[in-house]
Amino acid sequence: MKNQTEHGSINGSLQIWKIEEDGFEKITIYGDPDGLKSLGEILIKLSQVNQENYKGMPDGERDHFHIYPKSHLSKGSLETIIGRLDAKGTGELPPSFIEKKH
Repeated sequence: MKNQTEHGSINGSLQIWKIEEDGFEKITIYGDPDGLKSLGEILIKLSQVNQENYKGMPDGERDHFHIYPKSHLSKGSLETIIGRLDAKGTGELPPSFIEKKH
């Protein structure tokens, strides 16, 4: 199916793009109810995956998927990669990760 990802289908309409607002670059995600709901369901599935069960994925890798303009997203969207921060086998976070302030 054209709208299928590794973790489910994107239904409805979604648009992901970059804007500049108040001097800052921002990523915007907009969708109709079906698009937002299906993205949410995919995110929940990704959060619940036991990466240790992926035999072909080496330790240190992270489960992720791509969503593409014209296939999953509107034509005006950016290709988007969504993935886990925690690495298989180690649970380590990527070096580029900066924790939010509490």
